[in-house]
Amino acid sequence: MTTPDLPPSPAERRHADLLRSERTMLWVRTLAAVFALVQIITYSALPYPPGWAGASLGLVVVMAVVNMVVLALLMTRWASTLPRARGLALTTTALDVLVANGLVLAYSFDPGSAHWAILFLTPLLGAARFRLPGALIAWGGTAVLYTARQAFAADRFEDISFSPSSIGFRMGLALLVALVAGLLARDLARERERTAQALTEVARVDLLRARLVGSLAHDLRSPLTAINGALKAITPDQPAELQEQLVGLARRQGARLARVADGMIDLARVERGQLELELHPTDLAEVVAATLEALAPKEGEVSVAIPDGLMVEADPDRLDQILYNLIGNAMRHGRPPVEVTATEDGRAVTIAVTDQGKGVPTERQDGLFDAFTTSGSGGIGLGLWLVQELARAHGGEASYRATDHGGACFEVVLPRA
Repeated sequence: MTTPDLPPSPAERRHADLLRSERTMLWVRTLAAVFALVQIITYSALPYPPGWAGASLGLVVVMAVVNMVVLALLMTRWASTLPRARGLALTTTALDVLVANGLVLAYSFDPGSAHWAILFLTPLLGAARFRLPGALIAWGGTAVLYTARQAFAADRFEDISFSPSSIGFRMGLALLVALVAGLLARDLARERERTAQALTEVARVDLLRARLVGSLAHDLRSPLTAINGALKAITPDQPAELQEQLVGLARRQGARLARVADGMIDLARVERGQLELELHPTDLAEVVAATLEALAPKEGEVSVAIPDGLMVEADPDRLDQILYNLIGNAMRHGRPPVEVTATEDGRAVTIAVTDQGKGVPTERQDGLFDAFTTSGSGGIGLGLWLVQELARAHGGEASYRATDHGGACFEVVLPRA
């Protein structure tokens, strides 16, 4: 069975967006360079002031060089991390804004030129990469540079005057472009994030379903096979002791099937928010004793150190489920002796189940309490998940830590009665 992959995380999506915008800008700069060359050639019919034609060509060369550097970085996967992709986007955005303003400045000698309209592109560039903040920052830089350009042209050329009203009108239009582009980019990003979250939830459900089907196929087939084998092996002429052993095997496997069914019922209740508890003061030592009676550990396999009369606010049946899972796991996966202890801290009681085994590998600790997480030795992986859900339903929390000797210690914090 193929396990579905979860969609990328928000950071991965942001990284992909930045790389996508850089690849798009490669084409935009290419077209912009061609357009600028055509304009320079067209303007050659007019008398360029000394050095201005060369300055315009130099800016086009800068644009082309930036394009080639970005292409090389993308092809070599240099921007393979989010910080690098963000740094590349910041750098190229700043360069694009400077080149656009430089081309406008290069034609400051022509009072009739409409090259200032190029500046409307700069907030669009900022919005494409960094949404509303990027659009406003790009507009702010453009407004400062354009004002400086107008002051330079008014000082340098007699037929050009410094007009605050003209500057305000043009930069006001650019601000409107920045606001519209930035708000649209922000709304699109939010909508994409909502869609991505919905896809993530769908993928999570598919992943749980795949794990559930696989786990149930194993955890139902194995006990059923054992039960069928035990029942088939029983014959009338067998010794009573052997018959009793086979019946006991069938009973244990039947109890295992019942636990699987109970786990699935609890899973459905939690998912629907219908997990109900009957909370009242409960003697912790009595529940531990009842749990150990059901687990039937060997002599010396489990030791208990719980103060007499220690009361917790709990549902006794659900508390038994918590202890059954934790102590049972320690007996199966750890090494004896398994220690069950309890300590008081104000209005909280911490129950600890410690074994002398190898503990949980570091790479498995993050998802230890997730549903359908198994150790690979059987079970559908709902035990620790149920422990956590039941602990939280009591107003507490379950956690794991490694002991000083490397064993496993699972702790559950419950309210004191």
